[in-house]
Amino acid sequence: MSIPKKTLGAVFAVLACYLAFVVVAVIVDTKDSGKSSQNGSAAEGTGRAKTVRHYPGEEEFNAGMALFEAGDRECAIEHFIAAAEQGNPVAKYRLGLCFLNADGVDTDLTEARVWFQEAAEQGYAEAQYELGNCYFNGIDVEKNRIEAVKWYTKAAEQGLADAQYALGHYYDDYSPRANDWKKAREWYLKAAEQGHVRAQYDLGYHYLNSRGDWNIDEAIKWFRKAADQGFAAAQLQLGYLYRNGIAGRSIEAVDWFRKAADQGLAKAQYELAACYWDGRGVGEDKAEAMKLFRASAENGFSWAQNQLGKFYLEGDGVERNTAEAAKWFREAAEQDETQAQYLLGQLCETGDGVEKDLDEAVKWYTRAADHRDDDALEALKRLGVEYISLPEREGEWQKKLRRQRQQQNLL
Repeated sequence: MSIPKKTLGAVFAVLACYLAFVVVAVIVDTKDSGKSSQNGSAAEGTGRAKTVRHYPGEEEFNAGMALFEAGDRECAIEHFIAAAEQGNPVAKYRLGLCFLNADGVDTDLTEARVWFQEAAEQGYAEAQYELGNCYFNGIDVEKNRIEAVKWYTKAAEQGLADAQYALGHYYDDYSPRANDWKKAREWYLKAAEQGHVRAQYDLGYHYLNSRGDWNIDEAIKWFRKAADQGFAAAQLQLGYLYRNGIAGRSIEAVDWFRKAADQGLAKAQYELAACYWDGRGVGEDKAEAMKLFRASAENGFSWAQNQLGKFYLEGDGVERNTAEAAKWFREAAEQDETQAQYLLGQLCETGDGVEKDLDEAVKWYTRAADHRDDDALEALKRLGVEYISLPEREGEWQKKLRRQRQQQNLL
């Protein structure tokens, strides 16, 4: 392949890169940074065995990394290119990342994919993983999950935790074979044992939701490992398990909900708000509960939006404000929250907090009725509107579209 060289321009630019490297090299030499995964003679990779590897162009690559860490991307990339020309796969991988992430160069997905390909074919695990991502996500190539799995497997067999997790994710969610959950668990376990936090969480979820066999102790074990690394979704799951008395004392649920809520997880904010509202595991505090309900609602959680709407509608904990209630019901209704759809329909029917609009009321009652909401069905009947189910409505819409197309063809 042709090497995409950036023009340095003047000799002064070359000297600048050299002088920058000399300065940085002196600084780096005085530090014991421990970042051994970032040069070709050290152990590379996420969760791989610590083996020392030497590659051609190692001196150029190390110079590039020193400049890269110092923030001089342009000079660093020149060194990466020089190392890549000598066949250094780590430099090729780094160039791929730069072009993928617009780090020191303009985004160029073709350049990124080609550099990953070259390094992957030399057996560099991180590049094999990134090439797998290219095929999985259709980056500069047609989506091809078979090819993605091929490259993920090559990297995973070298012990790369990200690739092991990617394989688990594929077998869990995308494989057409029903029993591939077993392969998913095997790869999740390999990655989880290396500390891959998402693999730990998904492995816990496997055990919790009976993918093969239900084992609550294993679920708690892996959720806790992920939670201890600060993974908010795992902290939330532990909160649920403690709240329901499965993992231990329910009072500990509040601590886990709080940890996840402090990271801005909307569901956790909602659950912690409910604890404060009802005084479960913590002293009752309506003001704190309202603050958390609002934070969860503003983060887009439909349950919190619906609950906040009800508070404003009923004047519970806040001054009654039907306009504010309608606002939050609409936010939740648009996310298909059944109760919010019905209550918004009521406000539209009565004109309370919003402009009276029977067509809009019927729209929201119908949306709620699609979820078999009895109150919504009764409201439609009261308004003299025959409820037509969603499949029937979609069928009518398709017929109408066909008629329109036929008429257009006759013109």
